[in-house]
Amino acid sequence: PSSFGPLLYTPSPKLQRALLTFVCAHVFVVQDCDGQSAVGEDSEVERLEELHRRRNVLAAFCKLIVHRVLEMSMAAEVFMYYMKYHNDFGDIIKETMYRTRQMDKMDSARTLVLCLQQLFVRLKREQESGARAHPGVQTFTSIKELARRFALTFGDLIKFRECVVVIHRNGIEFVFQEFGQTPDAPTPPYLSYLTILGEFSSKLLKQDKKIVFSYLQKHTVEHIVDLREECWQPLVYYRASLLAAAEGEDAVSYVSSDRKPYLPGRSPFSKQKLEGSKSPCPFSPVDSKVSKGHRSSFSPSHQEKTTDADPFSVPADPPAKRLNFEGSVLSTGHEAEDDTVDVEL
Repeated sequence: PSSFGPLLYTPSPKLQRALLTFVCAHVFVVQDCDGQSAVGEDSEVERLEELHRRRNVLAAFCKLIVHRVLEMSMAAEVFMYYMKYHNDFGDIIKETMYRTRQMDKMDSARTLVLCLQQLFVRLKREQESGARAHPGVQTFTSIKELARRFALTFGDLIKFRECVVVIHRNGIEFVFQEFGQTPDAPTPPYLSYLTILGEFSSKLLKQDKKIVFSYLQKHTVEHIVDLREECWQPLVYYRASLLAAAEGEDAVSYVSSDRKPYLPGRSPFSKQKLEGSKSPCPFSPVDSKVSKGHRSSFSPSHQEKTTDADPFSVPADPPAKRLNFEGSVLSTGHEAEDDTVDVEL
């Protein structure tokens, strides 16, 4: 034949998981500083060569995700290490976020949600077991900071409007879904996840904050909620993050108002439920036509650049000798995006 079509191959879920396990075991490893007997020029060269090899492995794995060979959910495990290994692999992980968002912005948002929820569940299980801290389990503060860095990547609030709403909706369902209130368990076991979810509230449009708040009321109105109790504080602050900017007031006023006593026999959310029901907007803020119009794609000029040089090609010079990542592994010339992603540590 005169021409051939693309070679399509989909690895089995078992093989995809094996590849992910290999990457986590050989890329995201802690260097043993005590084992280095001599700290000289030779040992520094060896360290840089080892770092270059690990960057090659990670870049190859991310290419499989970007080219749709592996499922996008495989990137959730990689995104977990964005803050912990930011100096060594931050440019690769950030470019993978950008590319997956161009492929499908909704699936990319769900991948970020999956990443945060997996980290939170691991931390919760470790706290309940009382076992010794595992090196792979991150603290609550680090998970919250990771969520803040994820939120900074949504620079265009109009373009990523649906994505941010989906993140909030999935987070509310994650906390309250299948929760049965009992005297022994008055609050959902994952209630503190709302504090992490609140990092994305600033990326909601004003009208969407009211919609998300109504969705939150829908899941809490069936339960007996006493906002004066300390155990409900994550819900108090999450509500404040939604209401403060939506009504033009500060979050402190809403926190103080939540602590006011309410009439017995009435749900503390009855007033807010009536106010939320006045909104005629459906939960999905953008119709299908608009969402299709917002699908991003590579421009012709960008395609010409990528044909000349593979953005996933790893430079021969290890990144540790450079003070910035302008010539990094995955740099594709998106300087405008860097302003919304990089934050001084």
